Amino acid sequence: MTTPGHHTVVSPARRIARGLARRCVRCGAPGAFEGYFRLRERCATCGYRPGAEEGFFLGVWVVNFAISEGLLFLTLFAYVVAMGATDGAVPVLPVLIVGLVFAVGAPVVFYPFSAGLWAGAVLVMHPERARP
Repeated sequence: MTTPGHHTVVSPARRIARGLARRCVRCGAPGAFEGYFRLRERCATCGYRPGAEEGFFLGVWVVNFAISEGLLFLTLFAYVVAMGATDGAVPVLPVLIVGLVFAVGAPVVFYPFSAGLWAGAVLVMHPERARP
């Protein structure tokens, strides 16, 4: 229990976990998103504004891009390993299809998690913004 004027210290891992769970990264309340893609302007419980910082959505984009590109890299790496293991007997069409699905689908699927992760990262990097 905290007294007025005091706040509970939240670990960086917990802030990130809250963001990935699509909760408020400051207080942990549910409902940080309106629908699947839209981050609420402000938390209804604590009033925190996760997207208020200039450049916030650029950070979200970079995280989302890194996840998508990482999946593409893993797909191509698996293809190269399979080619080496089978002396080139792996067809390229399935790899192109999987790569296309990751290139188009991953940014859509991972967007809210990227936004939550970045919101948590902002509070980890700037803990003074976590104070009410």
